[in-house]
Parts: sequence; C-alpha cells; structure tokens
Amino acid sequence: MTQLSSNRTSRRGRVFPERKLSPEEIAKHQAEDEAFAQRCRQIYDRVASEMMKEHYDWFIVIEPD
Repeated sequence: MTQLSSNRTSRRGRVFPERKLSPEEIAKHQAEDEAFAQRCRQIYDRVASEMMKEHYDWFIVIEPD
C-alpha cells in the first residue's frame, strides 16, 4: 500500500493582492447596499401580509428596480 504524503502548504491571503479597495470605495459599496436593502424592505413590508396568506413558506425575490 502506498503512503500518501501531504506536503502542500496552505496559502493565506488575497487571491489578487494587487486589487485592494480603498476605504472610500468600501464605504461607497456599503452605502449602495444599504440603500438597495431599504428599497427592498419597503416593498416587502407593503406586500408581505398578502404574500404570506397565499404563499406561506415560499421564497420570494424582490427587485425594486
């Protein structure tokens, strides 16, 4: 029987270290995500009660645009 050896070293770090986002870009992405989530939440709050009556235990996708 052949013994398998595990001499692989695990790499830790970014896949593309040259592609780092600045803190301003990260904040911009977070603000856009929060605005999108708020728009979706408004639509969800408006239609949730009637959707739950007809489609209880289903998944729904909300696209506010």
